[in-house]
Amino acid sequence: MQPSDNKPDYSFLSGAPTKQGPSKKRRIMIVAGGGAVLLFVVIMLFSLIFGGSGGDSPERTLRLAQMHTELVRVSEVGTDKARGQDAKNLANGTRLTLLSDQADIIAIAERNQDISSKLLAAGQDTETDETLTQAEQRSRFDEVFIPLLIEEIQEYQGELQAAHEASSSSSNKEVYSNLYDDLRKIVETTE
Repeated sequence: MQPSDNKPDYSFLSGAPTKQGPSKKRRIMIVAGGGAVLLFVVIMLFSLIFGGSGGDSPERTLRLAQMHTELVRVSEVGTDKARGQDAKNLANGTRLTLLSDQADIIAIAERNQDISSKLLAAGQDTETDETLTQAEQRSRFDEVFIPLLIEEIQEYQGELQAAHEASSSSSNKEVYSNLYDDLRKIVETTE
């Protein structure tokens, strides 16, 4: 026997590639992917800490300011055109309540963005105008106005409640809560 016969034959391994780490391209992809995940986490944390899409987001506070402004406008239409005492009382009570809180609602929205009268007017509902105009032409203004205004108040209350629950600001929560309660009292007096 020859000494070379005792050695195992590893010749089949000679063409096999040697074990290496990930290729340069793969390492870049791994680092880039990790960086993207880290960036996403940092953005999410920043968003949660500094406002994000919570109750005080620019979209929500603008929507509240627009709805508030629209309710003031509709209640003023009712103040001018209502004939019966119930409709006049609802219109005047709503208008005065909303006007007393309007500066607070707009101030909350302005913390997130510049608010102009044009931006507030963008929340105007032309369908409401058409409905009230047709009701007035048919001498049914009060009959249409009261349920329409109550429905819009209740929709606004839903937005106030959602903003209250999501807000991280105790002063904003107080504004939302007080306005919600004031509007609830107005609605209750019409029932």
